[in-house]
Amino acid sequence: MRGPGGLDTPFGVPFGGVIGREFLNALVTTIDYDRLRLIFERPASFRADPRALSLDLTMRMGYFPNVRGSIDGRSGAFDIDSGSGQTLVLSKTFADSFGGSDFQKRLDVVIGVMMSGPIVGSAVRPQSFSLGRYTIKDPAALIAPSVGMYGDPGLAGTIGGGMLRRFTVTVDVPDKKAYFVPGPSFGAPFAFNRSGISSVRADGGERVLSVAAGSPAAEAGIQAGDAIVALDGRDISAISHDGFVETWLRPAGTKLTLTLLRNARRIRSTLTLRTML
Repeated sequence: MRGPGGLDTPFGVPFGGVIGREFLNALVTTIDYDRLRLIFERPASFRADPRALSLDLTMRMGYFPNVRGSIDGRSGAFDIDSGSGQTLVLSKTFADSFGGSDFQKRLDVVIGVMMSGPIVGSAVRPQSFSLGRYTIKDPAALIAPSVGMYGDPGLAGTIGGGMLRRFTVTVDVPDKKAYFVPGPSFGAPFAFNRSGISSVRADGGERVLSVAAGSPAAEAGIQAGDAIVALDGRDISAISHDGFVETWLRPAGTKLTLTLLRNARRIRSTLTLRTML
């Protein structure tokens, strides 16, 4: 699916437009994930929630909202990336600087897509991630290779929607502050993809980008390039991309039947979800 100007929308969500930096720079923006509300306020009338954690906010390169956080006690500068569906993405330079390449659990996965093709990184389990007085145990995290924004030596990583949705988040660019109020899901455990499939929405189905070696998907014979057109007999076009991805977070032992298109042939494949990270 493509939006105006040819912008890809790989998650199957209709593209309506972009709220630009100039707009956000002039207002205080709050994302209330629990109530599914996006709130804009004039700086003069904004009053921070008294329960909120307040962090100093910088704009990396003048564009990207950035706060200090720490992984396993190692502090760094993290972009607030509400457009990312990931939980945390660490730059390889930052991870390697404190032995992050030696995380106990590690799984090679596709972590994103550039015009040149898929970006391959590693999924890991740090012991903790901290923002000010709040510490989150055993988050799922990805380590990105040193390409694109992750090649910036001053960037430790990005905080994506998987982490942000555990808070109500306010970005106050005019006053250079970010505020975090824990929500009901703050202490919930972090699940990670139990199938081994990475995909994007394409041509009414889910196009498989990669299959992790040794994963349930690999054992079921699923291959990169396959088009998943049905899940347990239900047409993929009736399932949002987010809803489809959440399928892989179901409990270990869950059996799923996929209908695939491969070289114009329809193939049925059954996989059993398994915890890999």
